[in-house]
Amino acid sequence: MKLDELKSAYELRSSKVSDYVRQLSFAGIGLVWVFRDGAGQEAPHLDSRLIVAALLMAVTLTIDLIHYLLGTIILFLYFRHKEKAGTKRDDEFTMTEALTWPTWILFYLKTGTMLMAYSWFLIPFLWARFYSR
Repeated sequence: MKLDELKSAYELRSSKVSDYVRQLSFAGIGLVWVFRDGAGQEAPHLDSRLIVAALLMAVTLTIDLIHYLLGTIILFLYFRHKEKAGTKRDDEFTMTEALTWPTWILFYLKTGTMLMAYSWFLIPFLWARFYSR
């Protein structure tokens, strides 16, 4: 295996993880909506675990947006830098690792907040609702 192949493999997997984090966050918000008490009333009651889970999933989606926005800005600015330095379209070059650190930090943050929402709040709520009877 070549180093470039390894890099492509982990980039593909991190992209899939990001997709799953986003989908699970939307699904979790949907579960909060389904399991709210007092549907149809003016102010439905939400269990505190559901409120925290929904907030964490909203934070996850916000971090997801910032992750891709910041990554786009960093790559665009680096592209402009290389273009202004006279790099031709077909030239080979390497990008400094430090430019990817902010997006990797955001990747781990969004994954962590989604896992926290499910493991600490949503799954225990569902477990108590269906299995503790």
